[in-house]
Amino acid sequence: MPDRNKPLEDYTKEELLEALNSKKELDSYFLLNLVYEENRKNDKYYPYFDDFLQMIYGRTSFTRMRGFGLCVSLAKWDTENRIDRHLQEMLILLEDEKPTTVRIVLSSLRDLLECKPYLAEVIRDNLSRIDCSKYKDSMAPLVRKDAEKLMTRIEDILN
Repeated sequence: MPDRNKPLEDYTKEELLEALNSKKELDSYFLLNLVYEENRKNDKYYPYFDDFLQMIYGRTSFTRMRGFGLCVSLAKWDTENRIDRHLQEMLILLEDEKPTTVRIVLSSLRDLLECKPYLAEVIRDNLSRIDCSKYKDSMAPLVRKDAEKLMTRIEDILN
């Protein structure tokens, strides 16, 4: 379980991954934000990419969202083009059962395009995977709007 008083640098890799996969959502979220902040500054967690990638297959939507977001947050440091190689795999989350997960993925993809605009076509070609009809009437329009916003960004890049 994450300890909010423990500095991020004191976590072993195993402890960090366990904490990020924890069912204690608030504690995991706290730690997640610390890792995001670190990823903005340096590539310390780039070696964890494959571990973060595995999180997209997590049992909970929170774990899946965290995994996707962590992979994308490493885009600036992705000198080995791991995101490029695994993007199709990552985009499976556009079909997630939870609309909140899809919305987070769409938002993260906008961030990804800031670092890797050349992935715009691949992302565009996968937006059709989103099936808004499987979501409640309250969520479907939000997912659709987020997808349209991303499509507008992609069109700006491609034109």
